[in-house]
Amino acid sequence: MKTNGQDTPTAPKPRRKPHGPERLKPERVQLRIESLPGWTLRPGGRAIARYYALPDTAQALAFLDTVQALGRSQGRLPQVDLRADGAIVSLPTPRSGWIETGDYELALALGTRP
Repeated sequence: MKTNGQDTPTAPKPRRKPHGPERLKPERVQLRIESLPGWTLRPGGRAIARYYALPDTAQALAFLDTVQALGRSQGRLPQVDLRADGAIVSLPTPRSGWIETGDYELALALGTRP
């Protein structure tokens, strides 16, 4: 047991539990991604992504609004890359740098839209 310099024992400091979102381990990401049709693990393993085919600009903009609204409602910031024929949605939220449980939940909420 430690002492405080005067031979008086001091209690060990309690361990803190990590705060914030749950980071998914790579093996859990692989298991979860199998239940997400069309979603793939990005190179480096720090994001999951899915391509959505969108036939025109109006539908692409509506899809963008939907993705952003769902992201905000879940405290996420999905990356959306609009293309001429569709969009690529990438998760996780950039501030974390890894895949979290919330990213998986957002992918589930997006489902097979548009």
